[in-house]
Amino acid sequence: MKLGTSIKVAFGYVILILLLMVSIFYIYDKLMLLERSEQAEKAITERRRAVNTVVSRLYEAEIVAQYVSIGQIPNSQAYQEAMKSACEAIDSLRTVFTDEGQRLRLDTLKDLLGQKEKNMRSLLHLVSDTKENQAYKSQIKKMIAQQDTVVNQPKIQKKVITNNQSYVVKQKKKKRFFQRLAEAFSPAKEDSTEVNKVVQEVYIDTVQQEAYNAADTLVNILQRAEDSVSLQKSRRTDLIRNRLKEQQASGALLSLKVTQMLETIEQEEQQLLNRRMQREAEIRQKAALTLAIISISAVLLALVFSFIVWRDITQSNHYRKELEKAKKRAEDLLQVRERLMLTITHDIKAPVGSILGYIDLLSRLLKEKRSQFYLENMRSSAQHLLRLVTSLLDFHRLDANKMDIQSVAFNPKQLFETLFTSFVPLAHKKGLEITAELDEALNGSFAGDPFRIRQITDNLLSNALKFTEKGGITLQVKLEEPLMHIAVKDTGCGMSLEEQKKVFQAFTRLTSAQGQEGFGLGLSITQKLVELLGGSIRIGSHVGHGTTFHVYLPLKHEPLHQKADEEMPQMRGKLRVVMIDDDRIQMQLNRAMFESTLGDQKLELTCCLSPEELFEALKKQEYDLLFTDIQMPGMNGFELLKSVRALSGTCGRSIPVVAITARSDMSEQDFVAHGFAASLYKPFNAGELVKTVERVLGMSTGVQVDETPEPAPATEPQLDFKNLLAFADGDREASRQILETFVAESTQNVEQMRLALEQEDIRRVGEITHKMLPSYTMLGAQEVCQVLKVLETKRTMNTMNEEEKEMIRNLMLQIQDIIKQGEREASLVS
Repeated sequence: MKLGTSIKVAFGYVILILLLMVSIFYIYDKLMLLERSEQAEKAITERRRAVNTVVSRLYEAEIVAQYVSIGQIPNSQAYQEAMKSACEAIDSLRTVFTDEGQRLRLDTLKDLLGQKEKNMRSLLHLVSDTKENQAYKSQIKKMIAQQDTVVNQPKIQKKVITNNQSYVVKQKKKKRFFQRLAEAFSPAKEDSTEVNKVVQEVYIDTVQQEAYNAADTLVNILQRAEDSVSLQKSRRTDLIRNRLKEQQASGALLSLKVTQMLETIEQEEQQLLNRRMQREAEIRQKAALTLAIISISAVLLALVFSFIVWRDITQSNHYRKELEKAKKRAEDLLQVRERLMLTITHDIKAPVGSILGYIDLLSRLLKEKRSQFYLENMRSSAQHLLRLVTSLLDFHRLDANKMDIQSVAFNPKQLFETLFTSFVPLAHKKGLEITAELDEALNGSFAGDPFRIRQITDNLLSNALKFTEKGGITLQVKLEEPLMHIAVKDTGCGMSLEEQKKVFQAFTRLTSAQGQEGFGLGLSITQKLVELLGGSIRIGSHVGHGTTFHVYLPLKHEPLHQKADEEMPQMRGKLRVVMIDDDRIQMQLNRAMFESTLGDQKLELTCCLSPEELFEALKKQEYDLLFTDIQMPGMNGFELLKSVRALSGTCGRSIPVVAITARSDMSEQDFVAHGFAASLYKPFNAGELVKTVERVLGMSTGVQVDETPEPAPATEPQLDFKNLLAFADGDREASRQILETFVAESTQNVEQMRLALEQEDIRRVGEITHKMLPSYTMLGAQEVCQVLKVLETKRTMNTMNEEEKEMIRNLMLQIQDIIKQGEREASLVS
């Protein structure tokens, strides 16, 4: 199953958004790594600051010690404060370091500071104890003591032995996998710290005794005292020198340790910085590579989806163009079908109307039974053709949703009784029994469209009559409020389930319908009419047991407002009628129909072939009624009506205008909406003409016309010039005029056709053939009529090909032969 373009685009956007989210998360993770590196850098900076503080305090203590040692500072208070500050700085630095080796170095450094401070105190003590009188007093006291006793005093000899112990502390650090792997091939140098410990051992010797000689002289005593003082001074000086050396050594060692510590910290910082820079470089490199991969993937993904969307759009455009072409072809076919329907409406109904009109006229003139037999056969054939055309037009209008409902008040029971009565002779003619069961509740006033209801029931009864060979037909109508139930039962051949599914399809003929007349539209039209009225239809049938159609239509009660019958006033004087039609033959037929019904005593008729003649006639006198054809060259009936209304004078603005047309796509309401007083649809008979005149004028003509002649069996009609002369009623002069008019009109049409051929104006040729078709159909010139029908359909074309030119040339030759025959007929009549 193919995904739609919108789904593909959405899927592409989802993937791009996921890539974007992954990129953001990845960048955030790398930034956090860099942030952690910055935290480590801050720790190193803090350690460096603490180390610098320690160095600064040590330098300060050293400077104070120098000043103290040379006597610039009288006491050791300043030195002690400096050493205390240095120790505090070391303790602060110790809290910063987390490595045990570094802490041991700081402990060693602190011990050295303590030793140095101790040495400094000892040195200061030695320096401060240098007065000679104290030495002499000490010697004199000793001599006095020696003179007082001869007891030998033990001499206590102290011996101090100092041992220096040093050991190396190896610092082990946690190493990464790659560092351990590298050390497997190249062993790294171990990080070690040398720690010195000073141990002093004191030995006391009490064996030696010094003998005191009381006989020494005072000189010897003083000499010994001086020598003792000198010796003490010498020893003190040596001791001070040694203390200074120790102090210097301690300071040098302290400086060395500080230097080592600084170098170690610097190395660690450098290593950490190198690792950090390497790590940041790796992070940046990986981030750049990852972002490049994501970017390339996004670009490739965008290209892939762009290609997919472009392909889908291209296909969609291609399909849309194909659909537009198909739609255009369908619209063209619909337009062609509509033109075909309109052509059928006008070009078949018009000649059929002429035929029925002439039959109506002849039936009043010819009383011979044989003539009446021929006329009835002609009427039956024409009415059959008219029914077929009407079925096609009804189907077209229903399919195009152009059929309207006319809801009026009517009596359903009377409607069905009338319809049933019309089918009784037809059923008896086939030897069938026909019965009607009408609900008495239908005998009242109801609102609906009686014409469509009659059409639906008529189609069902005709269908039942057509497919029933023996047995009977039953019409049942019941009121099942708010619906009316119509059931038509027959005892015909019945239908299978498959046939029942196809029975309502247009242009579908079942197996049982072969050999029957029609197009297969009856039930399709019936179904559409039922749906148009808001009802439903269903079928029940079994093969060999007949068929029943059930129709349910909505029906509402409608109060009947009856008016007192008012007698229509009688027409007095002559009726002045003006008529316009570009077809001379149709004009002659209409004239004959008027004259045969109203006569010269009641009618004053003026016939015009062009709008100019009509306008001139309207200027000369006033008329009571105007009849106009709708489809005319140059100016159609609608344009003519506007021009008439625009004429000066009261006649043009007030004269009622009746439309004569064969167009079934417009109802009488449509013509009234355009300004017409009424409409007459071809074919019409004399009775319809008289009723239209009375309805428009509101006056009775006093003419009674029989509109329902008895039907007769149909035979093949005879077609020749007699159809044109039938309404002349044997009047030789009238017959001659009709033939001369036909010859002149045909000659003029041939000349216009020749000019159109020279100009390659196929539209004009189509208009000419359209006008000629009714009269030549009446003549029975089948071959000529077929060519006229083909060329008539070219009215909407713009170009003329060679085949059409050759067709027109042959047609003109055939018409010229017919003209010659018409001239011979005219000479025979005269």
